[in-house]
Amino acid sequence: MDIRRSKAGNVVVSEEVIEKMATVAATDVPGVAGVVAKKQSLKGFLKTQHIAKSVIVSLKENQLVIDIFIKVTTGIKVADVCLKVQEAVKESVQNMTGSVVSKVNVHVCEIELKSTSQEK
Repeated sequence: MDIRRSKAGNVVVSEEVIEKMATVAATDVPGVAGVVAKKQSLKGFLKTQHIAKSVIVSLKENQLVIDIFIKVTTGIKVADVCLKVQEAVKESVQNMTGSVVSKVNVHVCEIELKSTSQEK
């Protein structure tokens, strides 16, 4: 996905590695309960892209665009958590790969409800 060229040779960072970097950065943010797989549309399914992903990385004009689908916990300000996820993912991926991340789109897909009953 991301290719860096130098006199010594090429360095290629795969899309899967960037996805893992983004997942780790996002799940380290307080209020994020995890990442969730995006439900695939019929159009995507017909294009044989039927693997549901929680992070989608695309390259536009030599810059990375990252879409991440998260689950948040109750009792938090969703907008604040999303902003922190954007900052954490962008900083992490840029620092580890040296690539420019132009956008991090955060999609809140689920909310983790706290259990009200206690086991005895």
